[in-house]
Amino acid sequence: MTEILAALLLVLGAAIALIAAIGVARLPDAFLRMHAATKAGVVGAGLMLVGAGLAFGGGDAWLRVGLIVLFLLVTVPISSHALGRAAYIGGAPLWPGSADALAGVLPRRSIDEDDGLPVAAKQAAAIPPPAIETTPTPPGGLARPASTGGTSGTPA
Repeated sequence: MTEILAALLLVLGAAIALIAAIGVARLPDAFLRMHAATKAGVVGAGLMLVGAGLAFGGGDAWLRVGLIVLFLLVTVPISSHALGRAAYIGGAPLWPGSADALAGVLPRRSIDEDDGLPVAAKQAAAIPPPAIETTPTPPGGLARPASTGGTSGTPA
């Protein structure tokens, strides 16, 4: 009987973890994806751990399962809170269907706040075009690159 219950918990936990993975891949913004990863991920992992504890059944296994579940329950909410706060303050875009409940509570940068230029313009301005010097084009000929040193610069 315990083998059936352990197998059921393992399959149920794996299904919930799969739903969490699909949510991470398909949800529209970072905050919703983080919610799917933390909530369903912890429940799925917890159910799989309890199933593994039932399958192995010893006191040592239950001690490890208990410590791992406790570790998940303590660390995942703290880390997701820190990541969500950093994403909000950093200006991660919100899904248009969600309300900004933290407006006026936390400072929020815009991604393009620095100078109002779009990201593509900032990237183009950050990389200067290559400077290629050419000698004057002779009549009916091709331009030659300018000499960078060692010779007088006259064509041979």
